[in-house]
Amino acid sequence: MHVFYTPRYYAEIGAGHVFPIRKFELVRDKLLAEGTLRPDEIFEPDPASVDDVLLVHGSTRDPLREYVTDSDAAEENMAVQGTQRALHGHTHVPVAWLATPGRVTLVQARDTSEIELGAHRSLINPGSVGQPRDGDPRAAYLLLDQEQGRVSWHRVEYDITRVQTGMRAAGLPERLATRLSFGL
Repeated sequence: MHVFYTPRYYAEIGAGHVFPIRKFELVRDKLLAEGTLRPDEIFEPDPASVDDVLLVHGSTRDPLREYVTDSDAAEENMAVQGTQRALHGHTHVPVAWLATPGRVTLVQARDTSEIELGAHRSLINPGSVGQPRDGDPRAAYLLLDQEQGRVSWHRVEYDITRVQTGMRAAGLPERLATRLSFGL
């Protein structure tokens, strides 16, 4: 087994915060304690570029922590991304930011949404497989067709109850398990 983890995900946030960042540390520690994971199987992720697509978790400026939630942040990130396309997550919301002449345009994606990227620089979020935050509890993914300059988003059902049962059995906070039912 290989697990990607970085202590840079950890942030001191109050115990009642809606999204306890410490969950990554708790999962890592539990896997180590039960022997499912060895210390030499933990790898810290770095930004990666594949076929002129930059892959990051947060943003191109801060690959781990920055949330891209407005056009100013999107424009600033696209200015430094160094590739035509970048895929990011962190907000868990399926969207695309497109740099068109003189402005940055937001495209909010839904299941089966498809857009032409054209020659414009873009910053694209596929959504989330395990923790969507756009009100749709289904797992989200996208298909990026570099040859056609097109991206499409898709949704699939998964056994949310089974995942919630596993989360509770692992001792993760109840609010994390509950939110999966609502996609929030």
